[in-house]
Amino acid sequence: PFMPFLSISVSKIRVIQSVVLGRNYAVESSVGGVFWEQVVPPFIANSESLTNEFDVEQTGRLFRIIELPQ
Repeated sequence: PFMPFLSISVSKIRVIQSVVLGRNYAVESSVGGVFWEQVVPPFIANSESLTNEFDVEQTGRLFRIIELPQ
């Protein structure tokens, strides 16, 4: 009586950041790319690769990393 179909729902997203050791960063997220909010406290990189996992219902699906002044 109907065509089979599927839907995909993303609940979590893994964000991998490539950074420079010793520099100060903030990770921000957005739902629509206009308003951005920090999702982790600002940090000084102690590794060149950092990974975080976020719940997209709480953070949105868009992410960016910005370097903060020292």
